[in-house]
Amino acid sequence: GNLDNYLYSNSDDSEDIGGGIRISAKGKMVTDDYIIIDEFVNELQKTKVDLAAYSERLHINLNALLETVTDELQRENLIVKQNNEIKLTRSGLFFGNNIISEFAGLIIGARKKDMEEAC
Repeated sequence: GNLDNYLYSNSDDSEDIGGGIRISAKGKMVTDDYIIIDEFVNELQKTKVDLAAYSERLHINLNALLETVTDELQRENLIVKQNNEIKLTRSGLFFGNNIISEFAGLIIGARKKDMEEAC
């Protein structure tokens, strides 16, 4: 879980997980982006999220970034996108973790690219 800017998880002596990332129970500093993305995920898990608000907070055009994915998810009746808001449908709730994972991956990738270009 997380508390303010700290992320708490497994102990240092636990085995490596995907990609050799070490997670420490001592806490790990996270960026402001992480906190915003975590809030985005939490809102979508509760069934809806405002893309315009998060676009402003993350300095990314989420409508453009997620357009290909959201168009496909709408065709599959897993989300409804209306007035800058994405809502999970009843069917979408079942696949919510997969949908959220895809969105978060795209957002994190875009922010990482922005940070690399800024350096």
